Amino acid sequence: TNSRGQLGLGNTIPENEPQKVEFEEIIKDISVGNSHVIALGESGKVYCFGAGYSGQIGNGSYSDALEPELVITIDNKQLKDIVNCSI
Repeated sequence: TNSRGQLGLGNTIPENEPQKVEFEEIIKDISVGNSHVIALGESGKVYCFGAGYSGQIGNGSYSDALEPELVITIDNKQLKDIVNCSI
């Protein structure tokens, strides 16, 4: 489904076939939760989209993100790996 925008397409319309998600850089790692996604760019920047009802998007909001949103890391540190924990 795409009920929380977890496909990152800018909407909540369900899709039955693979869709391309646009990022501002090449994505080197991706982690998928129950209804949200975390993507790590080659630069070390982190992007999240999908359900945000528990703050899992990491943008300071409890709203869903329908498109990839840049997450500001602590002291703007560049990350090497990502891990996504879902229950």
